[in-house]
Amino acid sequence: MAISTPRITTKAAVTAFSAMLIAAVPIGAKAFVFLLPVIASGGDKPMKAADIMNVFVENTVVAELSKGTAYGFWRADGVSVGLHPEHGRLEGHWNVDSGGETCVTWSYPSGSITNCANVFDLGDGKYRWGDRELSWKQGDVKNLDKK
Repeated sequence: MAISTPRITTKAAVTAFSAMLIAAVPIGAKAFVFLLPVIASGGDKPMKAADIMNVFVENTVVAELSKGTAYGFWRADGVSVGLHPEHGRLEGHWNVDSGGETCVTWSYPSGSITNCANVFDLGDGKYRWGDRELSWKQGDVKNLDKK
C-alpha cells in the first residue's frame, strides 16, 4: 500500500475567524478527506479607522527597525512626531485614507516619505502595518509631543 504526501488547501468559512482545513490523503486507490476547523487570529481583517484611532491616537507607536527602535506619537489632529534611531526627531502627519489604509508621512532632511498600508491586529498588543510589526505604549512615553 503506497502512501503519498497529502495535499492541503484552505477554504474560508462563514466568518473571518474560522476556516476549514481540507486534507486529502490518497492511500492506494482510495482517498480519505478530512475537514478540520481552524481558528485563525484576529489579524486576517484590516482594522477599521475608529479602531486604529482608539489604539494609536495619543499613544506611542513602537517599531523595531534594523538600526534600533523607532517611536511615533500620533495626535488626534493628524500630526505625528517621532524619534528614529538614525534620523533623530522627525515630524509628519498621519491619516486613514478613503480605502482604509493608514498613511504616515515623515519629513526627513532629504525630503518627505509617505507609506500607506492596512493595519492588522495580531493580538497581544502587536499590530502589523505593511511589513512592519508595531506595538504601542500608553501616552507619550518619549515626551515627543512638546506642545
